[in-house]
Order: sequence, then structure tokens, then C-alpha cells
Amino acid sequence: MPVELKDRSSSSSPSSPGPRVLYWFRTDLRLDDSPALTTALSLNPSALIPLWTWDPHYIYASTSGQGLGQRLGQRQRGCVNRWAFLVACMNDVSASLTKLNPKQKLHVVRAAPAAIMDALLRKWKIDVLVFEKDTDAYARTRDAHVTRIAEGLGVKVVAVAGRTLFDSDDVVRHNGGKPTLTMAQLVKAAGKIGDGKPMRPLDAPTILPDPLDWAEMNLDGLVLHEVNDAPSVSCDLKAAVDENENETEHETEHETEHENENESEKKTQTKTNVQAHPDMSTARSGMDSNAAQHLDIPPKSSPLKASPRSLSFPGMGLSDRQFSAGLMGPEGTFSIPTLEEMGVVGPQLHRDADTDTDATSTISSGTGSGNGGNTTSTTQSLYRQGGETAGLALLAAHVTDETYIATFEKPATAPTAFDRPATTLLSPHMHFGSVSVRRFWWAVQDVLERRRLAKQPVSPHPVNLPGQLLFRDMYFAAYAAVGASFGQAVGNPVARFVPWALLSKYPGIPATGSLRDDGEPEPESRYMVDDPQAEEYFQRWKYGCTGFPWIDALMRQLRQEGWIHHLGRHAVACFLTRGGCYVSWERGAEVFEEWLLDHEVACNAGNWMWLSCSAFFSQFHRVYSPVSFPKKWDRRGEFVRRYVPELAGFDDQFIYEPHKAPIADQKRWGCLVKSDGYGLEHYAASTSTTGYGTGNGAGARAMMDSNSSGGAGSDKSHPTPPGQRLYPKPMFDFSQRRQFCLDKMKQAYEVGLYGDDERVLSGEWRSLFGLEEQQGKEADGKSVSSDADLGFRGVKRQRSGVKSALLDGKQRRLETVGADMVHEQHGSSQTDQSPGDQDQDRH
Repeated sequence: MPVELKDRSSSSSPSSPGPRVLYWFRTDLRLDDSPALTTALSLNPSALIPLWTWDPHYIYASTSGQGLGQRLGQRQRGCVNRWAFLVACMNDVSASLTKLNPKQKLHVVRAAPAAIMDALLRKWKIDVLVFEKDTDAYARTRDAHVTRIAEGLGVKVVAVAGRTLFDSDDVVRHNGGKPTLTMAQLVKAAGKIGDGKPMRPLDAPTILPDPLDWAEMNLDGLVLHEVNDAPSVSCDLKAAVDENENETEHETEHETEHENENESEKKTQTKTNVQAHPDMSTARSGMDSNAAQHLDIPPKSSPLKASPRSLSFPGMGLSDRQFSAGLMGPEGTFSIPTLEEMGVVGPQLHRDADTDTDATSTISSGTGSGNGGNTTSTTQSLYRQGGETAGLALLAAHVTDETYIATFEKPATAPTAFDRPATTLLSPHMHFGSVSVRRFWWAVQDVLERRRLAKQPVSPHPVNLPGQLLFRDMYFAAYAAVGASFGQAVGNPVARFVPWALLSKYPGIPATGSLRDDGEPEPESRYMVDDPQAEEYFQRWKYGCTGFPWIDALMRQLRQEGWIHHLGRHAVACFLTRGGCYVSWERGAEVFEEWLLDHEVACNAGNWMWLSCSAFFSQFHRVYSPVSFPKKWDRRGEFVRRYVPELAGFDDQFIYEPHKAPIADQKRWGCLVKSDGYGLEHYAASTSTTGYGTGNGAGARAMMDSNSSGGAGSDKSHPTPPGQRLYPKPMFDFSQRRQFCLDKMKQAYEVGLYGDDERVLSGEWRSLFGLEEQQGKEADGKSVSSDADLGFRGVKRQRSGVKSALLDGKQRRLETVGADMVHEQHGSSQTDQSPGDQDQDRH
């Protein structure tokens, strides 16, 4: 449909009569097959401004509506690896824009879009705003708000689908308005869209118009105008950042007394003269009801002490300067923030294996075990590199190996392969949009068609690569139908209610995703430490010190590299929820959100619900063993030796159960298995997201140094001889905990509640499960919950009618045997992506 434009002939150049177009990049950092960008260029613009708003919503995790200075002290949303990948994608697309037109680049404005868009549209006299459609709950709210601003100024807004194979909203419509909970539903609905196949990818542009001249682009002295129904603009951001930088220590406590902010800090301004430092709260309010739980800080009741909340890493001499230099960055050039400006340590994406012979002497040449996919040096060098250039090269390298592409079966790929991952690792590119999902689909589909015509073997749907991409679409459509509550247990109409330990609390949080009128954040959810033992299980799971080497290796790989194979994701998710710890799947989803390169909200929540048997999958009796399952793929335990180096010297017989090794052998192999090893604090510090101490000899040496000096976590009552390392004993008897979880799951299925059930919201669920009235505990260890609190009265139900989309047990099996092993994700999407690996994420 032609885009109708307002008349602005008086300001248009006679030779360039087209409109001024603002192209807003988000999760589409590419030029190839970009339907939205193609649409923008089809308008024959007189000026094109490629924009990226550095949205604080994706940068900071906030707690309970405290002042801005306090909120700036929170940790970043996402790990170093993911920020490095994002920055690489941004730099790459900017370079591609410049290659087409030396005057062009990606113009980064460091402010929340809801706070800055009005001023930008006015300043640049924009006619048309174009962006790729995003069905994320927060994105819907943000985009609706920005659209109201733009249309109020007479600016045409054009949103074009392109993030998925099929428009998620179209899929929902063709599925009767219900979420797609099975592959069959997704395929049937998609079959009604066009010819039932994704659109063919579009070519990248070969020419770009100029942006505006500098006099018009320059934002110095920009005045922000308050807009009706817009979040307010308040607070001096630079002052808040400076305050944060001057803090040498910023301890945190989850105190409810901070939830009511001083009224003076909430006063709004109609105009703010910048270097306009817009209020960041506008972006952080709204959709993410779990943001408070993303803090990398355990509650007071946790055995792990609180650590500083600043963005920068303790002791590194770094500080967060990404917003302090004004809207256009430190040089006033619309620059892309650097990792140094963000206050994070450099990327740890390509760490070489440590040469410490003590730690790696029994490791083979680094190939891992099992099938490793395309093994060419070209492919190997491209793994985990951000940017469209690297992403397309990686895809091309995979496609040249037609046998690998055609016979790929996700459940048959090895979760223990590391230096040669068994999957494509294209999932981060799917999330950031540096590679088009349609380009990926058709590159693979063309190979499959050629092989079928030649009567050569191909893998079946849905375990093949196209099937994995369809699983991604399935989750996106389910999320699009349900909305914000899809990412939480309570209020979620598709998730079975299970009374897990460490359930979330949602004090006064709407599940509808609306922004508060005054622009301030809603009070955000916390989780109840109703069982200190479960809290310890959760923290030890998170930091890779459970005493189960397979689980610990996976969690350390995740924290170090930002990625684990989809079956690895399945294993750790099952272990945390219904396969041992009996901890709420929301806790695990939050960790994946922080650490995964390819985290995608829809796929992360969907996969955690799947593996916890809360939705999508119901065979809760199928549990991943932390011993027998990895032996199937890696009997020698090379994967464990790589990521849990303190066990590198153990004999194959004991690599998955080191506590069973004779003490004499443990001493001979250089590691004693005792109590909780070095203690939780030590593992949290030595396996930090900066990468030091994880998966290499440096970590082992750090443990040795800590122990020999009597440092944190050392067992002073039973000193370890110099040169000996420690590893914890299993934190529980797996067989006993497995049975405990099975009994609990059976009870939950018999009770039969879903997240939006009135009995869940009212608190009646406690009596249904035979639980005595008891005081719940918030993450800060304070007794706060009454029966009403435990009833989650603050959570609004959403679209209760979608429950009719639930299928009976027979239909729920999908079309595959062992469907829970089909897709990888758990925090990402599905493709080999590696959503679990999927090959994908959300920044």
C-alpha cells in the first residue's frame, strides 16, 4: 500500500522531492533481506537517517522504583559476551552503510526511544518513520507509544514484519486467535498464509541516499518536549551517572522501604535542555515483571553475600560512561558505545585453551566428542563473531557442506562438542537480526530440494534445520498471543501452575505490559525464599558448583561463552526444575536471559516451560540424568575436563562422579572432593562473567591460590595440602530428589491449575496442595507474605480464553517422539540456532 505523506514541499530540494525517512534499527542489524529497510528505500527518500536508540530498558535491570541514581547502580541486562556481540553487529551494519554511501552510518542516540523520539522527529523534520515490526511485549508498548507521538506530529509510521518466517500476528489470527502450542498448530496456521512458505529473501540495497547535513543532524542544545500521554522526562542523567562513578562500593538490599520514591524525585519537566539527558526510567518501566530478579545479587538469606551492583566489574577500575557524554556520544558523532564506555571487561568470545598442562594434560586436541558439524578453519573462525558480514559468511560456510545441512538432526547433535560445536551457532544472528531468518530458511531449503530431486537422504521434519526455525516461529506466535504474562508462571494462561520453590512475587504488577502514566517504573517482582535450601541449590546451580560435573561444566560454559548446546540447556533446565532442585523455571529463565548470547524472550520462556513440563510438553517422568546422559555422548568426559579443570586429572571411571573416587586417587589427581569445595562465594567470583577462572588453567590456579592462602571458601578446619584443588560433593542424592520432584509434579498435574486460575491469584492454591499457612520470605529475607501475597493478587490475568488452545495429552506429543529433545533452546530460540542454541537471543 502506498505511503501517504504530508506536504512538506517548502522544505524539499527540487531535485530530491522525496520524503525525509527515519529508519529505526532494532533487532534487524543487517542490510540483506530487510523488508523494512527495503520499504523505506522504496519511498525514494530525499534523506535517510539510519537510527539506533541506545535503549536503557535493555541495558539496566532495575528493582523497585528507586531514584535514578540508585537504578544506575544496577547491573547490566546481559553478559559481556552478548554486549560484545551486539556492538560488533552495530559496527558491522554501520560500516556496510558507509560502504554504500560514505556520508552514511548508523546514528546512535543514547536515550530511551519514548523519551527522545518526539524531539528527533521535530528536529529532523521527519515525514516517515519506518521500522521492523516487533511482537515482544515491551516492544509492542514502546512502539505503540512512539507511534502515537509520531502520528501526533503528522509523521507516517510504517512497521514491516521481518523478524520471523511468518508474521506472528498473522499466525495467531489463522490459529483462531490462540497461541500456537504445538508444531502442528503452527504449520496449519502458516499454511494459510500465502502459499504456506516464507517469502523469498530480498537482496541488500546497492545505493543509499544521504542523511541530512550536519547542521540539521546536530543535537547540541536539543530541547525535549513533553507529549500528552508520554512518559515524563525528568532527572539529570549526567549527574546520576557521575554520582554512580564516584561510588567505590554500592551494596544492595532488597528493601521494600525503597519502593516509594521521594516525591520530589518524581517531578516532571516540560522541557529539559541537554546535552539532554533523558530519564531512563521510561524504558525500564512496563513489560519486564521479572527485572528485579535479574540482579546478580543473592538475597540476604542466601549463602552467597551480596556483591556490588555497579555496571563495572569490581576491582577493574572501570566505570559506566555510556550515557554521561550526551545524546551523540563522547565525540558528538552519534558513536556506537564501546565496551569500555559501558564499563565492562573486554569480550571473552575467542579464548584459547589454557596451556596449563596440569589442567589439560588429559584433554585431546580440543575437538570434544561427537559430531562437530562443519570443521573447516573458515567456519571455526566465524563462530560467535557478531555482525552481518560474519553471520552470512558462517551461513555460507555451513551451506557448502551439503551433507551436514541435509542430514542435520537436532537431537543427534552432541551437547559435549565444544571447539567444534555440533550446531550452526547462527542463533545469536537470528536474535540481533544480523542474518535474516528467511535467508537461513531458504539457503537450507534449497539444499534439501536439490538432494530430494537427486534422491539423496535428507533429515525429517521437524528435527531438521527448517523444523528448528519453525519451532522458533511457534514460540514467537505463542508469545504474541499471550503477551507479557508468557514470561511468568503466575497470570500465564498456558502454563500449568506448579508450587515450585522460589516462586515469584508480583506486588502490584499488571501483566498487561502498560506503561505507568507518570513514566515511573511499576514495582517489580521479587522471588520468595520460602526454602533456604532451595535458594542454595539455585545459587550453586547458577555458579556451577553443584557437585555434579556435567551440570557444573554446562553452567560454567554458559557463563564463560554465552552459549551451551540445546541438549545441555535441556539438562540444566530439567535439573533445576523437575529433575532435582524443584526451583521455579523463572529463576532459570532469568539466568539464561543474562548469560545467553542468543537469548530470545519468546523462546527462552517457551523452552523453560517445556523442560519444566509447565507447558508444551507433559512427560514429566522423563528426566535427564546428570551421569548417564552425558556418558552417552562423551564417555571420557573431555567436556567436563575442559570446563571443570580441577577434575582434569581424574580417571574416566570417576569423571562424572568424582566423589566416588578413593581419597588416595583424589590426592594423586590433584583435587579433593569435599563438602562444598571452596564455598559458593569463591565459585561466583572465580567463574564471573568476565571469563577469568572458567574453563582454563587460570581458574584452577585461582582456586589453588585461594586455598593455599586461606582465602574465601577454604576449609580451615581441614586444610588442603599445597597444590591440591577442591571440588564440592553432590549437593543432594539425585535419586531421592528425582523421586521427590516426580511426586510433586504428579500432584500438580492432578490438581490441574493454570497460571491464570482464580485459585492461583487468590491464594487458594495453598490449601489445594495441602500446604500449611506460612510466612513466605522475600529475597531480602524479610517476612512479608500473607495468604493474599502468596495469591499474587497484583497480577492481572490475560486472555483466559487461550486456555482452550490446550490440547489433550495425546495431541500434545507433537509429531515427534521425544519432542523435548528436538529444539534447543532455553533461552533463545530454536534453530540451531542454538537457542538453546538455537541459533539465536534479545538484547
